[in-house]
Amino acid sequence: MSIKIYSEEYKWEVVKTYYTTDLGVRKTAQHFGLPTKNYVTRWIMECKNKGLIPQNVTKTSFVPTEKLEPIENKSAVLKQLERENLRLRAELDLLKKVNFLRRGNALQK
Repeated sequence: MSIKIYSEEYKWEVVKTYYTTDLGVRKTAQHFGLPTKNYVTRWIMECKNKGLIPQNVTKTSFVPTEKLEPIENKSAVLKQLERENLRLRAELDLLKKVNFLRRGNALQK
């Protein structure tokens, strides 16, 4: 028996389908051809743990928004923010050095 590995995009699509349709967990699993409903339940918990879905959301209170993006988009945004953070830290460090040098020159005059 081979183990099937599902992509993050596929998992996200299953979870979104569960929350945005009238299908229950079992019917969602059947709709996507999953062996058991446990896949859907586990993927819902993964999405909640990753912050893609609020922890306290229920099927009836779920409202899809722009903030709920697939996981691969989150990592791209995170990488962009990390680059920006690094650039801003370097800029701040440079400004501190310039300020220090200016104060040193002002004291010598």
